[in-house]
Amino acid sequence: MKNVFAINVTSDMKNQKYDGETLVTDRISKADISGAARNPDNVRFIDRHLNYHTVTEVIRVSALLGTAALISMRFGYRGLSRIEFFRSFAHTKYYFPLLVLSIVVAVALSIIRTVEAKKYFSSEKNVVVYDASASKRSYELLHVPSFAKSTDVIAYRYAEGANGKTKIVSNGLFKYFNVEVRLWSDDGNFYLVDTDKKIEIPLDCRKRIIRIKKPLSVFGWSKDEKCSEGEYRKYKMFVDGTGKVHIPYYYSLEFTYDSTKYELFFPPYELDAVKSVTKSEVEDT
Repeated sequence: MKNVFAINVTSDMKNQKYDGETLVTDRISKADISGAARNPDNVRFIDRHLNYHTVTEVIRVSALLGTAALISMRFGYRGLSRIEFFRSFAHTKYYFPLLVLSIVVAVALSIIRTVEAKKYFSSEKNVVVYDASASKRSYELLHVPSFAKSTDVIAYRYAEGANGKTKIVSNGLFKYFNVEVRLWSDDGNFYLVDTDKKIEIPLDCRKRIIRIKKPLSVFGWSKDEKCSEGEYRKYKMFVDGTGKVHIPYYYSLEFTYDSTKYELFFPPYELDAVKSVTKSEVEDT
């Protein structure tokens, strides 16, 4: 099953094309919307800044594992003769210095990671922002009606392994990210438009909505209210220090078009919009 807003980076880490490209019926060039804000699906700019996290994350995780191992040596294995060596080591002069060092390194790198992320995203040059006039121009060129709903859909990048399994690719800070689209329908189709393309799907295709009972951390929030306030409070979401929105579950719109099965992930707060526009219902699974 293809995800409409998934990006396959197996052979090209710079790929920015969605798996739903075959559903695109209209497109505009970046030159047509000069000055437009960067689309949140373009995550390469974050990769360039956070590449160093590959090394620091290894060190941080190693320090956390080292801390756990050292504590286990001291308290976790008493009475087991086969690890007498480790128990004796736990009482040597090297034990506490190594324990303290592991804790300090793990905590320090965790703090640095969060501070650097906040610093990065607070910069006007790096943060994902939207230029209202450019977005308006984009929607005009793609013939988006005024009644179209502003809707978040969930996107991600992935790589296919030799064993056929799919692995979600992280950039060091997040794996999943929100893409704000305009969603509407007419008599025959429903449409999704981001900043430069229009996706068109027939309303009469076989489709259903299923609830995926797994928590997800998604980067990006486009609504005026905070995710923990007002109408969004009931979804029990919160934002962490790196800008990720933690949601307890999400939905998938599954449909078949031209003999190909697709899925479209979206947060729980968009359920009513997706149901009404796509004429779909939630099925028990």
